[in-house]
Amino acid sequence: MIDFIELRDGLCGVPFLITTTRDPRAEQVREARSLAERTGQTYVERSVGSLTRLYEAARHAGPSGAKGILVVHRDEYTVWLPEGLTFRYHPGMAVHRIKSLAQGGHDPMISAMELGPGERVLDCTAGLCSDALVASFAVGPEGAVQAVESSLPVALTVAKGLRTYECERKDVTAPMRRIRLVAARSDEVLRELPDGAFDVVYFDPMFHEPVRESTGIAPLRYLADPSPVSAALLTEAARVARRSVVIKDRTDGPWAHDPRITRFVGGRKRRIGYAVISGAERSRLVEGA
Repeated sequence: MIDFIELRDGLCGVPFLITTTRDPRAEQVREARSLAERTGQTYVERSVGSLTRLYEAARHAGPSGAKGILVVHRDEYTVWLPEGLTFRYHPGMAVHRIKSLAQGGHDPMISAMELGPGERVLDCTAGLCSDALVASFAVGPEGAVQAVESSLPVALTVAKGLRTYECERKDVTAPMRRIRLVAARSDEVLRELPDGAFDVVYFDPMFHEPVRESTGIAPLRYLADPSPVSAALLTEAARVARRSVVIKDRTDGPWAHDPRITRFVGGRKRRIGYAVISGAERSRLVEGA
């Protein structure tokens, strides 16, 4: 039943509870139970009204240590957090970025990646897959985008959304469906891949100083893996990338001024940019220099 995502062991963002909406259909209950069994999480029947009451009841019933509750809806998953936030899938600004590209506009990330039709991209920090979605549009049906997410509740929620979310624009929905999302640690995925398996390897690590206006991703900060891009991870990424490694960062962030960066794509009016490691710098990383 849960055939829309590849699951690996050793993920973060657990444990959590799994339940359904109120008055669920039989297939929702089956899916929630199957999901709990496959992921090793705890299924809780929706026998009480609010999620707050359910969460408190579960806490008093035993030391579950649950971080939140994944709710199986009829056509999506959401993650309820006791902090009063709810995480759900939405393509966000990717819709506007794709519209701009379709009209011949410019996207800094695509420029940094130098993407063209038929190319392959590995997104090591999937999150909501907004960047992966824009990349999927850019490489087209003949290309491929694989996204890796190490937070299990995030991966499940987003993977479900990629398969069920309907957008009015077909040029958004089609590339959305083509993204392959893997619930795994990016270092493990990279180690398994051969040299030059992807044209571009991409990272969008959590900023130490978040953009305050980005309230739409606030729930993600509670669930995402905050680990930085380590030297070992960067070396593996450089080996797997045929052309370049691209890292998203603030224009005043550490990657914008790292000596290994070949170029940084981002203007004065943008607080966010893309650090690119390619050419000789990428080769030196692979060789361990």
